[in-house]
Amino acid sequence: MEPARAPHEVESNALAGTVTYIGSITRKEDRAWVYGWPTGCGGKQARVTFSDSKHGGKDKALEAARAFQVQKARELGRIRVLPTLDTNDVSENEAQYAAGLWDGDGNISMNDHNQSVYTGVAQTCSSGTPPVLRWLKQRYGGYIHDKKAYGNQRPPYVWRSYGKNARLFLTHMERYSILKRQQATLGLRVLESKTAQDRDALAHQLHSSKKLSEYRKVVIDKSRLCDAYLAGFFDAEGCVSLNDSGHQLMFTQKSSPSLLYAIKEYLDGIGCVHGKTFAVFTAPSAAAVLDRIKRFSIVKKSQMDVYASHLSATLERWLTRGKHARLTVEEKAERTSRVSAAKRLKRA
Repeated sequence: MEPARAPHEVESNALAGTVTYIGSITRKEDRAWVYGWPTGCGGKQARVTFSDSKHGGKDKALEAARAFQVQKARELGRIRVLPTLDTNDVSENEAQYAAGLWDGDGNISMNDHNQSVYTGVAQTCSSGTPPVLRWLKQRYGGYIHDKKAYGNQRPPYVWRSYGKNARLFLTHMERYSILKRQQATLGLRVLESKTAQDRDALAHQLHSSKKLSEYRKVVIDKSRLCDAYLAGFFDAEGCVSLNDSGHQLMFTQKSSPSLLYAIKEYLDGIGCVHGKTFAVFTAPSAAAVLDRIKRFSIVKKSQMDVYASHLSATLERWLTRGKHARLTVEEKAERTSRVSAAKRLKRA
């Protein structure tokens, strides 16, 4: 059996973003770390305990557990090398889109006993894994988990990235996020932390930063608003409504109404903000918004295509016959078809 490496060597290898080892390390009753690995016998696991008292404290016990994990993985030949992600694979527009999506549907948390950090984006979809989560996995690595749906709910899916594998994503979020920039910064500090005490303190700060009162205090950096960010944010928090009586385009954000006012200003003052909603009702204004964000969208691209078709037909009718012209039989049929398509896409 190969001797265990020095703790600092284990730290740099066991947590490197491109290497994973068999088994897992968990905390037991706040007095010991337990390393467990599958034996291959009927799903049973072998376990070794590393107590704080025996190893001189919580941090040293964890270092010993990690050293043993590497040793056992080498002994069993169970070391997995993950593909390295090149930062050049993610363009600036893609990172800005991801930041908007994350500000709306993203999260960041500490795992059990504050050992490390993980981040993710949640989506629901009736037709299998959402394409945007596959896109995130392709660009940033990580994993996609499906969860159980209850009642008439659409099946939920979550893309997640753990530990130092999440460094690139969190670096981009720190650079481009508006609402959750502080959370991304804290996540990166967790990855750089050396002691359990530091991680516990950062975990407390991260938890506090998620309170509604803290979101209300976020100062909106308007320089970060761009069309790609808005597309991501709309894919998370926006919707288009199309029915026989009218249409509208909306962003909803209950945590930070200030962001909605900043979006209104960025879009040259079109639309209106009421409470937690920014809405655009007129066809020319809605068409202008779609023209700016539709090319970046992933989640709601199909809905936007249907809505853009409806707006185009509306504006053409206004131009040729006047704003208050009655619909012909053919135009009513086309509108009914677009309304049905919009409703079907919303359920997808």
